Amino acid sequence: MKSIAVSALTTLVAIFSVHFANGFFLTNNGYEYAFTLLAATLALTFQGAGHYTIDNRLAEKTFKQEGAHSQSRLSGVTSVA
Repeated sequence: MKSIAVSALTTLVAIFSVHFANGFFLTNNGYEYAFTLLAATLALTFQGAGHYTIDNRLAEKTFKQEGAHSQSRLSGVTSVA
């Protein structure tokens, strides 16, 4: 979360210190593209990347593997008791 806040802050500084005086459109070196990057950064911050991301898939695999191991450990414990 911290890196996203730094990215959003850097984009805001770039918009106001470099691009704002040139207007909105990118053809005049305006802030159109930087504003789009800011909007995408904020959308990912508040909504998340979604269900079909690589990190979500890795988390599901890890959770399933840990769940299988914990179930086997629990079944071993219950059979001993």
